[in-house]
Amino acid sequence: MGLVQREIEAAGFTTIILSPIADLTASLSVPRVAAIEYPCGRTFGQPGDAAGQMAVLRATLDALAAIDAPGAVVNLPFEWRIAQRGAQPIH
Repeated sequence: MGLVQREIEAAGFTTIILSPIADLTASLSVPRVAAIEYPCGRTFGQPGDAAGQMAVLRATLDALAAIDAPGAVVNLPFEWRIAQRGAQPIH
């Protein structure tokens, strides 16, 4: 994903990646990372939770607007609260 993101940036578009594994993602030298404490595969939250998904999208876009230097990681203010087998955040 980092390679694609860098190519899009080279074309003049600002990008951000939403990642539940921010340390790993940042190690790929991506331009901007929005870190979220959600499980892999559920980065935007629970299926059918349109309000929660919209909140994640808005927070990600706000982070994109706020980051002024490439390489920054912003921790989004969301926490996984639903205990489900196989759907736990990676720490």
